[in-house]
Amino acid sequence: MEKPKAQEFGVKKEDFNRHHPELQEGEIFLGNFYQGDASFDHIKWKTKRAGSEAYTKDGESLLDYSPVFVQRSEVEKAGIKPATETTIFD
Repeated sequence: MEKPKAQEFGVKKEDFNRHHPELQEGEIFLGNFYQGDASFDHIKWKTKRAGSEAYTKDGESLLDYSPVFVQRSEVEKAGIKPATETTIFD
């Protein structure tokens, strides 16, 4: 079975990571992390949450990766200003 592309969620290619379909209110997208090692365990944010489907910025599925989200309030409390409303990095 072919995995869905970002466009099937109504998201434009150029801004897919900014509007990930699994992003919940109050969260920001941290990035995609490889599932085959302990990288998720090394993320120190207390509110981190792994999603189920990672995508490239162009909306192609990334096998063996998971998107990771963090509560925006935790990031801002640490003194970090996210690059956009929904992502830490631009």
